[in-house]
Amino acid sequence: MLNYLISLPRAIKRIITLSIDVVLLLCAFWFAFWVRIDSMTPIYSTAHWLLIFSIIFVTLAMFIKLGLYRAVIRYITAKILLVVAVGMVISSVLLIIAAFYTNLYLPRTIPFIYFSFGLLLIAGSRLGMRMLVNRGLNLGTRVVIYGAGASGRQLLPALSQMDEYLSLIHISEPTR
Repeated sequence: MLNYLISLPRAIKRIITLSIDVVLLLCAFWFAFWVRIDSMTPIYSTAHWLLIFSIIFVTLAMFIKLGLYRAVIRYITAKILLVVAVGMVISSVLLIIAAFYTNLYLPRTIPFIYFSFGLLLIAGSRLGMRMLVNRGLNLGTRVVIYGAGASGRQLLPALSQMDEYLSLIHISEPTR
């Protein structure tokens, strides 16, 4: 399945990513309501749906402008957090402004919770997918730490943080 997704054309992958982001932003908005007021009653409001779809449209345009969809999942770094954070700040501010001018019911903490959920879901999905792709493709030079004792235990965290090495571990104490 992973090889099938990787082999898709770039345009199809972007459409899939945009679709996933729409769902994640919708979830972030409705989860924010649920966490704040412990009720999903605004989900039946057409005005709230129009608000969130317009905000999502602008947010996706911002993500495109910030280059979120140009990044190759296999090579993204933690800098993706900054890009998503900037996009979510803009989205949250637009949510506040739009709710103010349309006089929609929007508690003051909803934009902050929406920002938090959006950042977690969107950046987390990218970094999680990167982890799956890199582990699924077995990228990296295989390294075996064998019989290194305390030195091997110190070397392991350093190697596991680097993407170019895939650690196979067997640490044992040296025999005397």
